[in-house]
Amino acid sequence: VPGLWRQRFGTRTAAEIATTVDCTLRKALLAAQELPILDVDFVPVGDERRMVILEPERVTAYRQNAGTWVKDQSFDIVHSRPLPRDPRGRIVLGAASGHLFDAYIPGVVCGGSESSGQLALSCTDSDAPWPIVSQKAFYNPTRNYFTGVLAPGYSTEPGPFYDAAEYARSGGTVTLFSQTTGQVVLYDKGVPRTITGTRDWGSDIASIHSTCGEGSLLLVSAAGAAPTDSVRAYEIPGKEAIPVSGPMPLDGSVMAMWPTNDGATATVVIRKEQPVQYEAYNVSAVCN
Repeated sequence: VPGLWRQRFGTRTAAEIATTVDCTLRKALLAAQELPILDVDFVPVGDERRMVILEPERVTAYRQNAGTWVKDQSFDIVHSRPLPRDPRGRIVLGAASGHLFDAYIPGVVCGGSESSGQLALSCTDSDAPWPIVSQKAFYNPTRNYFTGVLAPGYSTEPGPFYDAAEYARSGGTVTLFSQTTGQVVLYDKGVPRTITGTRDWGSDIASIHSTCGEGSLLLVSAAGAAPTDSVRAYEIPGKEAIPVSGPMPLDGSVMAMWPTNDGATATVVIRKEQPVQYEAYNVSAVCN
């Protein structure tokens, strides 16, 4: 890694590296609505592509008509336990269950399948761990974070965390956990390591493939509780997170950030105030 660091950054100081902009983040609006959005993804149904929006109380499918996404089907999610405040949710495609997708919310998992050219959805109460990176993580059904218990897990667990991301680099893939304490821990071959440069990070992180730099970028929300937010791209060639894009401003607070199924982009959900509206964006990186 030190050799790679010198080759890429030469003898520049950390401050000089921090001002370097190697890529630009771009966003494309996917959906906007008053009801909370937990995740958005696209699934093939027959010869069509449907946009699926996961909300705390329902799953809604949209189909395209003359270039516009039009609501096609809606399924209520029945759950026996009340949801926590600001719940999280995740859509996972190509699930091992054989479904087109699985949708996870606290205490419930739903399976989406195809039936006669339409979607069908079945939900059940479940505390099963959510697929997240190459691990599965147990979600705290009464709070808005993961417990820190993983399956199959490491010899040392990361502790309660909001989000996790896998980052591929020349020495192998590492996993980062955004802990509820505000710290970020990096696991390299199952061993926890400390990294610097994360002081101004928010709780949402996602890794995407990129043709910029080493081939991976870590997207990170900003720290703080301001009514507006931003997302920035980082590289982690060693033990320091290096910003490689400028902050991409957002008109609301980031509520969720998940990598898309192909790993090339990320879905970012924000909440806008006055009036309250949720917006979901597809975020990509363009090399400079």
